[in-house]
Amino acid sequence: MTEAVAGTFNDQTFLREPSIDQAIAERVAQLLAEGNEDVYRIVIEPVEREVVRRVVAHCRGNYLRASRILGISRMTLRKKIGVKRNLVSADASLEDAQSSLVIGSSR
Repeated sequence: MTEAVAGTFNDQTFLREPSIDQAIAERVAQLLAEGNEDVYRIVIEPVEREVVRRVVAHCRGNYLRASRILGISRMTLRKKIGVKRNLVSADASLEDAQSSLVIGSSR
């Protein structure tokens, strides 16, 4: 059972929810024990990929709307998902959005 820290769902309470906090702590501990030196990228990229994927799917491929919801520019969103102009239509499905994402494939 997850209990909210401050009773609201904002960026601060989200990051301090026990299940998320525990999952991050365990993953970071595992990576450190394995001697990884790229811990930040390994932890953040899957989270970023999932957030972007779900927001783009929610917006049915409308990058302008998705970028506004994400709080980033449309160009930044396009760079994050690695899609050039007109490759994904405005009515893209969740599967289309998933297959388009390339977050973290290049350093």
